[in-house]
Amino acid sequence: MSRYNDLIDRLDGYTVGTLIVDDNLVVLHSGGRYLTLDHAKSIEVLREAETDSYYAVTYEQCLTFVDHAGWPLLAGLYARVKF
Repeated sequence: MSRYNDLIDRLDGYTVGTLIVDDNLVVLHSGGRYLTLDHAKSIEVLREAETDSYYAVTYEQCLTFVDHAGWPLLAGLYARVKF
């Protein structure tokens, strides 16, 4: 993600960072802080490989989208969140 897009997201009122999904908890790592997302109004993950667009997901989807081995598919993705 470019610094320009990151700045635009922040100016639009989003908190941006990397999603962490572990032990039935969804957290955003942003600027050295870890923010629990259970009270987030919206969570959007970046789909860089396809169109550089965002995909809205729920807290529950962050926990339940897993691969065949049980690893969370949304963990490690760039995300923007509004509280």
